[in-house]
Amino acid sequence: EDFVVDIPAKYRGKVVSILLPASTKKMMKLINCPGVVPAEIFWGKSLLSITLFDFLESPVGPYAELVFATPILYKPKIRIPLLPLIKDQISKKYNLFVFDIVQSTEMAIKHGNILTGYPHDTNLINVTFEEDKKGINVKSYGDNKSIIDIQLDKPRKEKFINESYFTYFIKENSPYKIKMDIYAIGGNVKINKFSLGDHRLAGFIKNLGISYKPFQVRYSRDVIEINPVTKEKL
Repeated sequence: EDFVVDIPAKYRGKVVSILLPASTKKMMKLINCPGVVPAEIFWGKSLLSITLFDFLESPVGPYAELVFATPILYKPKIRIPLLPLIKDQISKKYNLFVFDIVQSTEMAIKHGNILTGYPHDTNLINVTFEEDKKGINVKSYGDNKSIIDIQLDKPRKEKFINESYFTYFIKENSPYKIKMDIYAIGGNVKINKFSLGDHRLAGFIKNLGISYKPFQVRYSRDVIEINPVTKEKL
């Protein structure tokens, strides 16, 4: 099969991202990449990033995506917890190390493997966003099992978000990084419910020594993600 992939690749939809306190020691074992260390919020605790996307437009049509990652520092000169978290500037200070990307269509997986080489799960999942006057309910599930079920308030304040950062990952035992550009309209939100189901991916989250009280939750009703595919081997 032949594929034509436009560069840069553009994706548009909505997204919720959650940062959960987790065990630094367990994060280090998962990263296993020279020079990359988890960014700690206090001693022994770093962050698990869980991002749920509903892409309405992409090079391969609509699809949903669940991403597990952790904010990291690359070859830091100093490692002081909380230092980069001043004024809620996590995304501007940190880059992300990607553990796993799980998607809802086989075409999205093929597209991602060709474009980036990110670690893509071969099993399919789905993500749904349901919105009403009270708030937003976001669910992810696969194999008839629940992964995550969350209920959010709508943002009280929205702003235009423009972020640029690097995502790090391992491919064929070698470390790489790719730049990512984000443009969005959204804001931080209060989470009213966060529950994990019995899917194996829920087990992955539970095994990281997480706190069920999120450090930060952000919802963007309109997000454009641009991947210029500037892949570099470290």
